[in-house]
Amino acid sequence: MKYKNIEELLYVMKLTIIIIVVFVGILFGSGVVSAAGYNDYTINNSYSYSIGLSGNTSNHFVRTGIQLSYIYSQLTNDTSLTYIRYRVKFNGSDARSDYDPNLTITLAGNYNNNGMWGETVSPLQMSTNSRSNSTQGQWYEYSRSFDPNTGSQVANRMLYLFLSGVDEYDYCSFTVEILEVRYRKYVVDITTSITSDRYIELEVNRFSGATDTRVAIQNINDGRWIAGSSNSRVAFSGSNTAYTVIDTGVMPEKTYTYYLYYQVGSSTSIPPVGPIVVLVKVPSDATLAVEQTIDAGSSAAQWAHWANDNAAAAEDMAREARDRADTASTNALNAYNEAHLANTKLNDMQVSITNIQNNMGADTAPPIINLGTLSGARATSGTSIKAFLNVSDNISTTFNYSINGGEYQLLPVNGIIDLPVTEQGVNPIYVRVKDEAGNINSVFMKIRKL
Repeated sequence: MKYKNIEELLYVMKLTIIIIVVFVGILFGSGVVSAAGYNDYTINNSYSYSIGLSGNTSNHFVRTGIQLSYIYSQLTNDTSLTYIRYRVKFNGSDARSDYDPNLTITLAGNYNNNGMWGETVSPLQMSTNSRSNSTQGQWYEYSRSFDPNTGSQVANRMLYLFLSGVDEYDYCSFTVEILEVRYRKYVVDITTSITSDRYIELEVNRFSGATDTRVAIQNINDGRWIAGSSNSRVAFSGSNTAYTVIDTGVMPEKTYTYYLYYQVGSSTSIPPVGPIVVLVKVPSDATLAVEQTIDAGSSAAQWAHWANDNAAAAEDMAREARDRADTASTNALNAYNEAHLANTKLNDMQVSITNIQNNMGADTAPPIINLGTLSGARATSGTSIKAFLNVSDNISTTFNYSINGGEYQLLPVNGIIDLPVTEQGVNPIYVRVKDEAGNINSVFMKIRKL
């Protein structure tokens, strides 16, 4: 492309060599969240759970919960159950109580009983002052479907077994087998933009059927939560499928990293999904940034080459001006001034190009991490378990890690670390990894203490 004069060239350069808003979405260190929606899945592998209540006398109410999200690790906080099929049997013949005997199997959101309730299981039931009406060892199969778009039925990942009645005898034990589970996994997307005030606007979109989607967004640069918090998420307003928040605590010429967490339903027993990592650079001139449409596939290197080509064109124009000065003595002074001006502006552009090229190798991507126990087990009777933390990065070769918000320490070359397992039952463990440039990514796993 030819330009009429150096001023026109510089104007085009000014419009194109601007700070580019960069958007990078990373799900658990790999992949990009692209569009809000859902996928349906089926789990066919069965799970057996036996409950022995022998010796429990004078109990009015006995309750046992099975956390389906622990049995099936796929049932994270971006999923909802849509169907469950199971069967139950008595293991003995002495199930009886004085009055009001009842065995109920139900799904609920958490232990305060605010979830969706099921019906009494029949014909599997206890009898009053006599042996069980149900045949010992006989299986009774049941199934139930759930509407994932109904708020009260969303995100149920806990199975409860209720045995009630006033008893002066021993309850017998019984076994539950889960035969089939179907669930729906939701996906959100996030977009960013720069406002006219040079603030960062983040918009999270949800699937229209996931009516109880909740989000939390943290500015990692300074630790501020601009939506929700570390232990709470913000619900979408009414039937809106988009949640928008503006971060006013940003400055031009700086790159900001955001962590997006989300979940479906209000359960607090399972950590949210995330973080999804978003990098945004605030431009120096918001007006120019708004006027331009930048191809997201173009890299800084392409822009640098484009600038180099136009700089060469400017140099040719300056050389022509000097030639005219040699052949036309009457215009020599004017031609010299024009060439001098062109060279001065060319030098300024070359400095800008050099700065772009020098910064092209900056490490702005977080490391990619994977975590697993050495034995493959997800349970232990000890107070810790050996794990292998695999970390890769486009630039960095050494890393530091932190467990459950603790102090960072150097990751050993072999990647083997100790995960603490201090609480009885399920222990949620968060591991953060920081590369040499300070970029952070995190991974989550659960270990059960036996």
